[in-house]
Amino acid sequence: MKTEPQDGTASANPPPLERNPAVLEFIRRVSQIEGVRCVVAEPEEDAIHLTTFASGLREKDRETIYDLECDLIDLYPDMLFDFHLRDADRNLGTS
Repeated sequence: MKTEPQDGTASANPPPLERNPAVLEFIRRVSQIEGVRCVVAEPEEDAIHLTTFASGLREKDRETIYDLECDLIDLYPDMLFDFHLRDADRNLGTS
């Protein structure tokens, strides 16, 4: 059974990640958090992996990121997301 995401795009034919409104909204919101260095969006068969890389996050910042992830799930209930939060200094380097 096919469902229609909120943006009216058939779920079998979603927009490319660089134009996907859910991906763009998450990046817009999470990039406002101090310490967030980048977000990597990767498609998988039925899900979108969103990996946030951040440096020096406080627990409050982590909770804010987790809340944004929950908000995205609520905003786009017909899409499947797989979220990851990684230490940018360990995974990207410090330069």
